[in-house]
Amino acid sequence: MLSKSLVAAATVVGVAHAWLPWDRDMHLFNGTARAVEGRSLPDVTKIRGVNLGSWLVAEPWMMGNSWSDMGCSDQCSEFDCMSSVYGSDRATGNQKFQDHWANWIKPSDLDTIKSWGLNTIRIPVGYWIYRDIVDDSEPFAEGQLDYLDAMVAHAQEIGLFVVMDLHGAPYAQKPGDAFTGQCAGSAGFFQQSQYDRAAKFLGWMANRIHSTPDKYGSTGILEVVNEPLSDHDNGGQTDDERNTLTQNFYPQALQAVRDAEAALNVPAEKQLHVQFMDKQWQSGDPKASLPADSAVMLDDHNYVKGALGSGKQQGDYMYYSCFTDNRQDSADGDSPKAVQEWSLTVNDETTPEFDTNSQQYFYQSWFAAQVQLYEKTNGWIYWSLRNEFNDYRWSYELAVQNNIVPTDSAGLDAVQTNGICQSWFPNN
Repeated sequence: MLSKSLVAAATVVGVAHAWLPWDRDMHLFNGTARAVEGRSLPDVTKIRGVNLGSWLVAEPWMMGNSWSDMGCSDQCSEFDCMSSVYGSDRATGNQKFQDHWANWIKPSDLDTIKSWGLNTIRIPVGYWIYRDIVDDSEPFAEGQLDYLDAMVAHAQEIGLFVVMDLHGAPYAQKPGDAFTGQCAGSAGFFQQSQYDRAAKFLGWMANRIHSTPDKYGSTGILEVVNEPLSDHDNGGQTDDERNTLTQNFYPQALQAVRDAEAALNVPAEKQLHVQFMDKQWQSGDPKASLPADSAVMLDDHNYVKGALGSGKQQGDYMYYSCFTDNRQDSADGDSPKAVQEWSLTVNDETTPEFDTNSQQYFYQSWFAAQVQLYEKTNGWIYWSLRNEFNDYRWSYELAVQNNIVPTDSAGLDAVQTNGICQSWFPNN
């Protein structure tokens, strides 16, 4: 999950023809507006955000109580629940999922997110939100689009930037993982018929974003697929899977978005940034077969526990984020990018060394060290907003409530100069 290559936001502003939030002086990236509100530190040209995880793509590990209330407690994924529990009783299943979409995260929650000084949300969605490409054999619940429209409309109203992420791809981009929407026995996405369906989704979503600016006007990044099968997954990725992903699907995905924009006469400066997992995700070089396009962006997911392994101490995590981890080595050409999934989770999380009640200073410090590192890129998006197992390492909301992270934009600005690495390692 490690990635290296980063560039500063200023570089993006100079070369991109499409838009990122500071290009349009969006409210929460506007230094003048922030000063009027008592937020008088310099302009923010960094993405600072949170994922709306387990909302439109349910992840049972995050929402055990709600999953049980939906009648899905023994099921691995949305697909499994709708198929095995509700079967032909689709109306009941649809209502259960609609209740979840209405309550897990509400548009009003975005006001709270804004109050914390964050300026961006990333919304994971599944291809099944576009009903025209759903097969009869795919029993996903219906009715998501109204909830998505309401969420992005409020995000635009209050000035939050939106990253739209194809989290669940047709036939699953990874086996046995609920984040794809289905716990498939194999990753069936890596074939042309499924690439075609994903491309149709991306063209449809690009059209919707540009055609309904009253709702999607602050949506500026469209991510073509989240976390496809990679070399660091158990069993790895075959050469054919890697090659068809990067040589066939990635150019097709980019073209689908650009064709939708061309059909609407979208000018270059208003085009979406089309986003791909970066090279260090180990699913191949995302840019290897892409045509020249100044509005390509990369997504870096960095869960440090995967790099360090077990048996490490607090100092190991801090040293890694302060000095070892390098997200901005441009040798692999991964630029521009943002770190769009990360957390405070550790390997030995139940040991006294990493107790969440008694070791808050460590988690406060490690949050600051990671933010300092990630803001050397175009910014960061935390995974995730909330969970039901009461662990702030996976919940920005709980991290705020437990004083692990700053509670406003001034506090986030101050993180950049708080000297936390020098405090932990005065001799470095």
